[in-house]
Amino acid sequence: MSHRPDVPDQRLFHASEIGQFHFCSIAWYLQRCGYRPESPFLKKGTQTHDRVGKNLIQLDKRKKRIRFLRICAVGFFVIGLLIGVYEVVSSLL
Repeated sequence: MSHRPDVPDQRLFHASEIGQFHFCSIAWYLQRCGYRPESPFLKKGTQTHDRVGKNLIQLDKRKKRIRFLRICAVGFFVIGLLIGVYEVVSSLL
């Protein structure tokens, strides 16, 4: 069996295709056959998906910054507490 480089091997499945097949087996089949749908709704959906993806990335970065700031705040609190305890103990001696 000869294999043309411009035609994907129909026996192989990619992990992302499993989700596509589960969502809509007909759309998955048509895509495997080379059909590329064009629709203003598809274009708008892709744009919305991209925007949501970017927002999720920004949200994740914000969460990481907040986590870092919380750790810093707890660290400063502990340092302040230790200094306070040291001052009290040293004043008693």
